[in-house]
Amino acid sequence: MRIRAYDQQRGDGKNAMAGLKRGSEDRMSLVEVLSAIAAAGHHDAPLRVCQAAVHALPFDGASITVMSDADHQEPLCATNQAARRIDELQFELGEGPGIEAHASGRSVLVYDLAEPVEDQWPVFARAVSGSLARRMYAIPLEAGRARIGTLCFHGLTLERMGVNDAANALLSADVAAWAVVGVMTRGTAQDANDWLEGSSLRWADVHHATGIIGCQMQVPVGTALTCLRAHAFAHDRSLSDVAHDVVKGTLRFDQGRR
Repeated sequence: MRIRAYDQQRGDGKNAMAGLKRGSEDRMSLVEVLSAIAAAGHHDAPLRVCQAAVHALPFDGASITVMSDADHQEPLCATNQAARRIDELQFELGEGPGIEAHASGRSVLVYDLAEPVEDQWPVFARAVSGSLARRMYAIPLEAGRARIGTLCFHGLTLERMGVNDAANALLSADVAAWAVVGVMTRGTAQDANDWLEGSSLRWADVHHATGIIGCQMQVPVGTALTCLRAHAFAHDRSLSDVAHDVVKGTLRFDQGRR
């Protein structure tokens, strides 16, 4: 972890954030705010980290998603509705910078979603470009040897990051990772992914529905989730709405298989 001196700042980070200004010369201000947030240890520390980072960096929003892989992820916090919807789309479509960052263990910087260099995420890029985001920066969250999720920034303009902005973003991700571990487990980083089991989760119906579809079609859960995503995309519906119909029993995926 890159920040050690959490005990140098008193308070809960709220007042310090008010004086935080954007710019590479203000890095110590961000350090102080993040130190205060980490020292306070409140349950909303991950959100406060996102808010502090957005204040200091040339981005319009940020979010944290907990995940073990592309098919098992849950949104933890978001600074605004756009950030929340971007996270939802990455799960619904099964692609995006956040998923790649988590899978690879490397940060993913996209300068212009309208012109992805390698066209990695064509459906996701079309869904978010312009109205939700023009650029993104996704950073994997790691605590010890555990990779527990991603911190995703988005911007509505093509403004480039300054000399020290990338370092500030990585600094924020370091603090966010340990804040997330505290929220998820109140224990060790190695147990972090256990938070996905048995909790009150945003995608609970989706996870339930994939199990039902797997039984109906006699296919693995991963294949069932792919079918669920494909149905939602083909019918221009949200993944959660389709999953709700499956759980209620009004939509089945074994028609014609009998």
